[in-house]
Amino acid sequence: LSQERLAACRKQYPTLATTESIDTLLASPEVDAVVVATPLVTHYEIVKKALLAGKHVLAEKPLTKTGDEAMDLVRIAEANDLVLMVGHVFMFNPGILFLKTEIDRGELGRVYYIDTVRTNLGPIRQDVGAIYDLASHDISICNFLLGSQPVEVSANAAHFLQDGKVEDVGFVTLVYPNNVICNLHASWLDTRKVTNLPVVGDKKKPTSDDMNTSEP
Repeated sequence: LSQERLAACRKQYPTLATTESIDTLLASPEVDAVVVATPLVTHYEIVKKALLAGKHVLAEKPLTKTGDEAMDLVRIAEANDLVLMVGHVFMFNPGILFLKTEIDRGELGRVYYIDTVRTNLGPIRQDVGAIYDLASHDISICNFLLGSQPVEVSANAAHFLQDGKVEDVGFVTLVYPNNVICNLHASWLDTRKVTNLPVVGDKKKPTSDDMNTSEP
């Protein structure tokens, strides 16, 4: 919606068409798919409008603020034979894909638990808290690695920087079938950026560490 930002886009990509109107974008027959990278509170209406216009959609995570909204979008996409995809980028991370292969091959033996840490000093968001912002990655990773969804969920969180608004730090525990426990730590308050994900089995304990540039 910023003319300054649109002008910068046109300068960098002279052939790119720009508009302030979502309706104009969605009405274009040249547009097959859209990427929604807007504040969370706008996701539901924009994604729904795009799907009803017959466009495939890639939406930034988290998809919506509530589960009911997300399921509504899934139903619309299925009814119109459209792709609705969420930006869970770690599903394409070589380290996570390697872990998935090793687990499925039985190299780790029985998986006991997964313990994830995703912390950084910001960026501080106002539209969504640390759990939705950061732990959503790890929830998608745990679901993917274990090939299932949790049967129990509990969480504790606190808001220090934006009192009464959104949490800055959160601890989430997910219990999966076969009593596999996943503990997730998400924070905007840590001075060190950490993305650490050890998977503990009775035979091996590999760890994925995206901050280790030489050997993740």
